[in-house]
Amino acid sequence: MTRPANGSGKSGILTSHGRRRVTLADLAAKTGLSSATISRVLNGKSVVASDTRRTVLNALDELGYRRPPSAQPHSDGLVGVVLPDLDNPVYPQYLESIEIALSRHGYGSLLCSQRFSGSSESAMISRLIDYGVVAAIFIDGLHGDTTSDKSPYVRLHNSGARLVLINGFSSQIPGVFISLDNVSAMKSVVAHLSDLGHEDIGLVVGPMRYLDAERKKVAFLDVMKGHGLGTHARCVSSLSSVEGGQAAAIALIDQGCTAIVCSSASFALGALLASHSRGLRVPEDLSIVGFDDFAAAPYLDPALTTIRQPIIPMSSAAVSAIADSGFAEDAASAELMFQSSLIVRRSTAARSSG
Repeated sequence: MTRPANGSGKSGILTSHGRRRVTLADLAAKTGLSSATISRVLNGKSVVASDTRRTVLNALDELGYRRPPSAQPHSDGLVGVVLPDLDNPVYPQYLESIEIALSRHGYGSLLCSQRFSGSSESAMISRLIDYGVVAAIFIDGLHGDTTSDKSPYVRLHNSGARLVLINGFSSQIPGVFISLDNVSAMKSVVAHLSDLGHEDIGLVVGPMRYLDAERKKVAFLDVMKGHGLGTHARCVSSLSSVEGGQAAAIALIDQGCTAIVCSSASFALGALLASHSRGLRVPEDLSIVGFDDFAAAPYLDPALTTIRQPIIPMSSAAVSAIADSGFAEDAASAELMFQSSLIVRRSTAARSSG
């Protein structure tokens, strides 16, 4: 339940519908700050340092009280969050963690989903400029498409917006880039499958014009070669959808693969469908590894072994790059690499001797 704040009176007491009142002294005890400082925050005084202000507002959030209107930081501005769609099960996780981080820093958010709106990314960027956003976060956008026109991003940057771009890199875009370390991810996956006795291992990736797909393919082939399995490596590029994953997995099964690594959640779901269509048991006949560790992965039958993308740390870093103007300026066109972790579940097992 959302609880109103009572800004009247010098004490700045917050009421709670029949519950004990929370006073400045309570907030002081929780934050270690003086009552005078807390009072300035609640009254919206600009002389308070931003870190101090966030400490007090976060304490209010943790205690379950709504921030008083004078402390609502609307002036901090609107941040666009742009993603291809909401069908990929990892995107809602990104959206939730980004919105939580934005709220903590006092920003509002404007969601732009290409498939939902029916608009091109360029059109959505024009809309962000019209809204006067102070920043924008792009997830798996055309910034990672090596063939795309990067001028819309430059226009958005020139409008005064800071840019943070997740999964992909382009030196033509003045922004902060946040990516998963695909080399370390592939090392952990191939090592796991090799230890289980698999040699004929396939990879399903998206269209090769995307830098993320290219990086995953190169990393996979290099790691397979390092394990002495270079001649056994197979790779199929497909459209980024469940159906695309199913078609690619069928092709890899027909090439004799006993294990398939899927570079997205959608591809992993497609690979599971492919195994059923070919009458194969997972993991007895075919091992499957996914990416992103989406919310339903532990509840599939069998539970999916997957690379876990560190969504919360990546989201927090994206928002920090927006909130810290000095960092954003110093790190322009820099790429921050994040480490993944392999979550082993029941969709992988030792290669069948049959």
